[in-house]
Amino acid sequence: MPVRIPASLFKDMLSENDLVVVILEHIDYFLKLEGKSSPYGYAAYSISQLKEPLSTMKGDLQKLKGVGRVTEDIIMEILETGRSSYYEKLLRR
Repeated sequence: MPVRIPASLFKDMLSENDLVVVILEHIDYFLKLEGKSSPYGYAAYSISQLKEPLSTMKGDLQKLKGVGRVTEDIIMEILETGRSSYYEKLLRR
């Protein structure tokens, strides 16, 4: 599988929802490369179907299919900082 382009290169061109989707899809990709199962692709799909910004759903993110506590924490970090420390850790592997 090809290496993914880091989301940081195009984060200023994406809406907050799209940035979250891209980062979650990349996390999903890296985990699957390691042979691990991942809920992040499903969460990314659920978010991609939203019509409203994720920032309006703070506190209700776990109501989305595929979003649990850990995924919600990652999403909140992305919304607050524009980055994910977990994603950046995976990029360094």
